[in-house]
Amino acid sequence: MSTPTLEAVLRDELGDLSTDHRDDKAVIRSLRRELSEMRQQLALMSAYRNMAYRDFLTGALNRRSFDERLREETARAARTPGYSFAVVLADVDDLKLVNDTLGHAVGDEVLVGVARFLADNVRAVDLAFRLGGDEFAILLPHTDEAGTRVVVGRLRAAFAAARDQLPFPVGLSLGAATTPPSPFDVDAILERADTEMYLDKRNNKAAGRRASNGDDETVPGTPAALAGSHRNAA
Repeated sequence: MSTPTLEAVLRDELGDLSTDHRDDKAVIRSLRRELSEMRQQLALMSAYRNMAYRDFLTGALNRRSFDERLREETARAARTPGYSFAVVLADVDDLKLVNDTLGHAVGDEVLVGVARFLADNVRAVDLAFRLGGDEFAILLPHTDEAGTRVVVGRLRAAFAAARDQLPFPVGLSLGAATTPPSPFDVDAILERADTEMYLDKRNNKAAGRRASNGDDETVPGTPAALAGSHRNAA
């Protein structure tokens, strides 16, 4: 049996190396494809998750997101001495009047405008949500009772100044609850904020009635005022 020449041995070794190199490149290409597919799947999952936590009309965080974050904040306050947070509920006054007088498309524009206003007028750490219909909420982490009153006061003043920039000048009723002193219970917190919000709504309606005794056609929120605003906007 003849002994392989050095040239033959080297040729065989180089052939094996070339085959191994081609195999490695094929594995790398396969891994890159798998990585690209995984990235696409993750991006799709992130998009679906974002859709699940966003209100379709306004783009604001939705009720599902609010419920989860509220439970998290309530649990955090219960286990962390000295920690407080607040919930502000906001209800758009006379949205039904807008829908009935000018149509739901205009009402949707109002809701989008209110959502934008809330997002633009809260702190960076705060979160604004649309709960559904004409109801919105704001979650204020790291906020005590005094701080909550400051935030609500600023929102009222800012909305009074900005309402004419909305598609139509609706009102906004606000109610807040801070924990503590509210119990570490989601339902109790919402009930307190809701009670305060409806008291504010009642006061707003009373103020509107008093104003309408002078000149109903110029009172924001009345059918005549809304129709006039619609004509001016057109």
